[in-house]
Amino acid sequence: MRTPILLFILSISFIKVFAIDTPTNISPTNGATNISVAPNIDWTAVGGNSGYIYQIDTTVTFDSPILMEGNTAVNTSNANVSSLRFGQTYYWRAATKSAVDTSNWSAVTSFTTQSAITNTSPSNESTNQPININLDWSSIGGNTGYIYQLDTLSTFNSSVYIEGNSTTNYSNINVSSLYFGATYYWRAAAINLVDTSEWSPIWSFTTTDTIYLSSPANEAINQNVHLELDWASLFGSEKYQVELDTSDFFNSTELRINETTNSYFYHSQLLFGQKYYWRVRACHINDTSNWSEIRSFTTTDTIYLSSPANEAINQNVHLELDWASLFGSEEYQVELDTSDFFNSTELRINETTSSYFYHSQLLFGQKYYWRVRASHINDTSNWSEIRSFTTTDTIYLSSPANEAIDQNVHLELDWASLFGSEKYQVELDTSDFFNSTELRINETINSYFYHSQLLFGQKYYWRVRASHIN
Repeated sequence: MRTPILLFILSISFIKVFAIDTPTNISPTNGATNISVAPNIDWTAVGGNSGYIYQIDTTVTFDSPILMEGNTAVNTSNANVSSLRFGQTYYWRAATKSAVDTSNWSAVTSFTTQSAITNTSPSNESTNQPININLDWSSIGGNTGYIYQLDTLSTFNSSVYIEGNSTTNYSNINVSSLYFGATYYWRAAAINLVDTSEWSPIWSFTTTDTIYLSSPANEAINQNVHLELDWASLFGSEKYQVELDTSDFFNSTELRINETTNSYFYHSQLLFGQKYYWRVRACHINDTSNWSEIRSFTTTDTIYLSSPANEAINQNVHLELDWASLFGSEEYQVELDTSDFFNSTELRINETTSSYFYHSQLLFGQKYYWRVRASHINDTSNWSEIRSFTTTDTIYLSSPANEAIDQNVHLELDWASLFGSEKYQVELDTSDFFNSTELRINETINSYFYHSQLLFGQKYYWRVRASHIN
């Protein structure tokens, strides 16, 4: 009878020596919420293990049809589980394995997975949103994608209902070609292989229906007849329609209707001194916006003369008339006359594509009047102001100085050249009436003339005048 009792005691001692420690659950902590649907469960490590086993289930008895269990390699005291259901409470436990035994289960702890995502942008009830917009929401761990719904009705059952999905973990989606000025409702949900989360709260936003005009400023004046109209681009628009007219009803014979993919449009050959009205609207394949505000501007009808200055004197008989260019003009008409009625026999009418014109062979000592107007294929501007100038009629003698003495009998007479002259007539005489038998009359194209074999000790008088064909 002694021997069996001893063997029993030895057997009990052997079991106690080789028993395996039970791990303790670490994370998710007991009662944790908003946990990923693909969480990492973690427990305390136990020395001498050959691995671990774990169970996770929606019932604390671990006997539901969706019980998940698995094991890990040696010294791996955690496991990643995926495809859990959204908004579900799960219970889990772990145990240590050795080559010959398995420990008790750890104490059962629970966690609840995240049930829904949250919308982030556009913010709820926001306005003036683009028709090509990103819908953004908070990310959720462990999902395999998202789904979304967008509609003009909060019941998501209108004829323009839009739905879509993302098979990636990007927590946003782009929707385009929405209606202008429409209120949209939207929501999103996360998905994985076994479940779909609750919908996020329903948010709304309203798309813009406004084109903001930039330039020219409203009621701007003195605008070029070749003019760029600018407005703020409307993201998501495919093109813009631009109307320009001399009537704010946009129904005159001058109405111009143009389309462009840019946020600007060039108009050329507008009428001079005309008030115009303009507006813009955007469009894409699904819709067209309302018209923008109506702005107006008035084109210039003024040519600003530059030089010579009004009432200028001593101007050359070969003279450049200058004025400020008028952008968009194709040519200028220049009138020059000795009469401010521009009706004398001296009237000169010229056309040029430049903002200047050279006049040659003007009359000496003559007062002239001039004016300019611009034109293009559609219109001609009013005349500019009338300016006047007077040409020079004076030759300035240089050398020898007046009353000079002891001059050589071979002598050069010099004077200031007169721009525009073709030749000069030089008279030299011993009489200041220029009527003696010693009178010398010469012509030259230079502003000097050599006289030789003058009389010794003789006083001479000289004078010069300029000429051209007119």
